[in-house]
Amino acid sequence: MAPSVMTRTSLFACLVLVVIGMAPAAHAHAGQQSFVLLLPTGAYITAGVATVALTLLVISLVAPTTAQRLFHTHALTRTRRPRLPLLTSTLSFVFLCAVLLAGHFGATDPTRNPVPAYLWTLIWTIATLLHGITGTLWRYISPWTGPLAIMRTLGLRPSLPLTLPHWPALLSFLALGYLLLVSPRANDPHTLITCICAYWFIHFLGGLLFGPKWLIRAEAITLLMHCFGQLAPIRAHRGRRRIGLPGWALLQMRPTTAHATFMIALLAIGSFDGLYRTFTWFSWTGQNPLEFGGRSTVIGWSSLGLLAAIPALTAIYTACLWLGLALIGQTAHTASAFRAFAPALLPIAFAYHFAHYLPALLVEAQALPIIANDPLGTGANLLGLDHLQVTTGLFNRLDTVRTIWLAQAGAVVLGHMIAILLGHVIALRHTQTHRNAALSQLPIATLMILYTLFGLWLLASPQGA
Repeated sequence: MAPSVMTRTSLFACLVLVVIGMAPAAHAHAGQQSFVLLLPTGAYITAGVATVALTLLVISLVAPTTAQRLFHTHALTRTRRPRLPLLTSTLSFVFLCAVLLAGHFGATDPTRNPVPAYLWTLIWTIATLLHGITGTLWRYISPWTGPLAIMRTLGLRPSLPLTLPHWPALLSFLALGYLLLVSPRANDPHTLITCICAYWFIHFLGGLLFGPKWLIRAEAITLLMHCFGQLAPIRAHRGRRRIGLPGWALLQMRPTTAHATFMIALLAIGSFDGLYRTFTWFSWTGQNPLEFGGRSTVIGWSSLGLLAAIPALTAIYTACLWLGLALIGQTAHTASAFRAFAPALLPIAFAYHFAHYLPALLVEAQALPIIANDPLGTGANLLGLDHLQVTTGLFNRLDTVRTIWLAQAGAVVLGHMIAILLGHVIALRHTQTHRNAALSQLPIATLMILYTLFGLWLLASPQGA
């Protein structure tokens, strides 16, 4: 790696460590698949305000060219159009079929059935997190790309033009969010099998009629992976593989209004995913979290929260942009700013995804080899792993809990810092001058302060079922 890249990365890492180090040690305990983190409120304020204030102070003191150079990249190797994804995607489809068959004939217990593990652990959690690091994983494991290529080889080619914006992808994402967060049958294997088959077929048919571009316009997981993939520090760009600070590729995006709204939805639903498990949410809905009657008892509240999260955050985000532009007399550009600044929210959405699912991942990932060892739940020992057991002991030790919490809090802090840096560079492009960029970012900076507090509060709040 070039020395300049090492220098920028080292300074950025030191800034993260300084901010995280300002918070005192956290204590936690586990209880019924969740652990409660007890952290003083003053620590949230200190960490949150220090994160935004310190980052804003640094970026406001440097020259505009220096801020832009933070996201300059260095070329590594030339890229070639890979053929392997067509094979691996076909194998991924075959694997999906095998999982669905094993799930249909296997155990009804969700903890032993492969279907919930495939959808929520492998795809929703692991693949999403890896995609934010590798940037190109989904092209290899998408269960649609290979089968659609086979259909084209057989002569079944797209027959309809595609001028569709990304609104259908947002609807698909809402459907996934409802299944994950609201539906009482989110882990029922046979319900998931029906949903997965219907979802796959709908988008396979769309791909047949409109071509592969249908997936990026209408299929939520493909678009989610594409958005988070832009965060990868190493990505292909203009025929070269390039390296830079995480998120550099976001500056190359020119999203439409629908695409920008989808990015906001990623953060909104991710935030609601953390909120609706807290004791605070239970108190708002009149539920006792220690005597929770199940999702069916709060399905109305959960549906309302899910549907309200996106317009609420969109309204707040737009208001902050308008206020910032009002400070410099450019409110006429609010619509273009809405689209331009949306990619800067992706580091926060990805950080929340990591922080929220890390504890569950540490447990559920242990179950994957156990399920693979006995996919039908018949007592088989296919891989010789019948001695393995899932343990939650890491949540009962102070040192491991502290490490987990620091990893979660560090992700939230780092996500906000990258978002602020990206926002400032985008503002420089949008407003033309350093002064206007700094002024226009003041309302968004306030939002980042509040959202940092919100994110750290979610980490520390007692969690219900």
